[in-house]
Amino acid sequence: MIRSVVLVLTVIIATAAGEVAPDTVDLHVAPMTPEEALKAFVVEPGFRVELVASEPVIADPVAAAYDENGRLYVCALVDYPELPATGIPPRGRIIVADDSDGDGRYERSTVLADGLAWPTGIACWKGGVFVLTRTELLYLKDTTGDGVADVRTVVVSGFRVDKAENLMNTLGWGLDNHLHAAKSSAGGTLRQVAQPDAPALDLQANFRIDPQSGRCSLTTRGGRFGWAFDDWGNHFGCDATTLLMYCPEAARYLAGKPAGAGPRGGRITKVAAIFPISEAEPWKVQRQQHWARFVDKEPGMHAGRYGGTELVPHGFTTGGAGVGIYRGSLWPAAYLGNAFSGEPPNNLVVRQKLVPEGTTFTADRPDPAAKREFLASRDRWFRPLGFANAPDGCLHVIDMYREVIEYYDAIPKVIRDRLRLNNGSDMGRIWRVIPEGATRPPTPRLGQATTAELIAALDHGDAWRRETAQRLLVERQDRAAVADLERMASAGRTIPGRLHVLWTLRGLDALTEPTVRTALADPHPVLREHGIRLAEVLLASSAALRMQVTTLSEDADPRVRLQATLSLAVKPVAAPKLQPTP
Repeated sequence: MIRSVVLVLTVIIATAAGEVAPDTVDLHVAPMTPEEALKAFVVEPGFRVELVASEPVIADPVAAAYDENGRLYVCALVDYPELPATGIPPRGRIIVADDSDGDGRYERSTVLADGLAWPTGIACWKGGVFVLTRTELLYLKDTTGDGVADVRTVVVSGFRVDKAENLMNTLGWGLDNHLHAAKSSAGGTLRQVAQPDAPALDLQANFRIDPQSGRCSLTTRGGRFGWAFDDWGNHFGCDATTLLMYCPEAARYLAGKPAGAGPRGGRITKVAAIFPISEAEPWKVQRQQHWARFVDKEPGMHAGRYGGTELVPHGFTTGGAGVGIYRGSLWPAAYLGNAFSGEPPNNLVVRQKLVPEGTTFTADRPDPAAKREFLASRDRWFRPLGFANAPDGCLHVIDMYREVIEYYDAIPKVIRDRLRLNNGSDMGRIWRVIPEGATRPPTPRLGQATTAELIAALDHGDAWRRETAQRLLVERQDRAAVADLERMASAGRTIPGRLHVLWTLRGLDALTEPTVRTALADPHPVLREHGIRLAEVLLASSAALRMQVTTLSEDADPRVRLQATLSLAVKPVAAPKLQPTP
């Protein structure tokens, strides 16, 4: 706070003295080539950065997904930050990139679909992809082999129109076999296009959709652009000034309940200052000087009109976007379960260690005294706003690579008119962070895996393999897998693996009461907690199971107690029935 006050006063004095004429300063910063950008990174000791993909193969990446054969699907938000003018079609597209020689770098691509209005989330399903756009959730698929989607189905519609930073975003698979999305601050009224008379769902929280049944329901509250699950299914998000928040799954239990009822979420980070190594962008210095001329001099422009972080050009969290939880096997064990948050305006990525605290979490730097970030760049075009646990066991950083990342109306017009806000719309990068000395493993091809191989992959150390194997087993609906899955439910090698097994059985509609009761009695609290969630569909028909869950409402673990209370006391809200997707 002292730093911000000093900087503001310095700017006011400098401006009054007429040191800088706003219309004589070049506001532009030149981009770097991918090779130059690599040299501009400073990463935590023990790691190196590698290029996964860049222009012209991809452009404007804001979300990415890897399918079962390692192909890379990218949402290209070409129109950011402004919507096209009236009569001009949108330019958003879905890019599919291939690594033909297996060297870990994607060297060619095709456009699966274009003309999309601000695509912001993507997830693979049955050879195609679900895509979040400005107003709709689409399903796209190429069935002819020409690389272009000939299936283009509107699954649901009704997302409220808003600014790019406030749009529905970030599709991802949960343990529960549902696709999850963040509503941000846009919200809306979700409707099934094919059946306009079906009940609508008021999006007062984030939502999920079951692609098997088409049912939608509310999930968590909180978050803006970007979110992630940990290995236990806990949901974490962020907003512009908060690098990390915990968003408990409560909305589906608490509809109609008083405000404030249920588990608490919200800001959990202890990180305050951040440490960029790039210089401040010239236009932000100009904005600072522009605003400083009016502070306490014009109506509505008192010093509190803008927070201290908005009156300085650099060094404070003002655009937190994207959250990644490292869930791979190639990095050292100390990084497993750590949270990574993007701060695009400051060209850096912050690492935090998550620590359970009752029914919530706290998060802080592993070394709170350290004055450096996990990953930072001197390149002022580096815009990390998303992450992916990739098939190679590493965390990948999605870099939109733009000259300007900012709310359109947060830039004074006198400055905005001198900027090229769309500069960089033909550029974009994805980076791999890999330990020094490590060898990137070959890309797994789970699309060709047998049922037995997919079952074995549920116990793998990489979350991408576990999640992809679970998705493929649920897609195939192979009942021959049930017996082996039931054995693994209690004898799996890892706790994450056993969780995936239990939820895979649920996705195959093959979950039995004995299997659930075994989970409810497990020594590990996470399995008891998820056992309670899995028991919900059986409670009405089994007095014995209900009694066992009731006993867990007095469990030693606070999260188990909370889940038992929610599952027993509040009936989940029935969601509208939607048409199954292709």
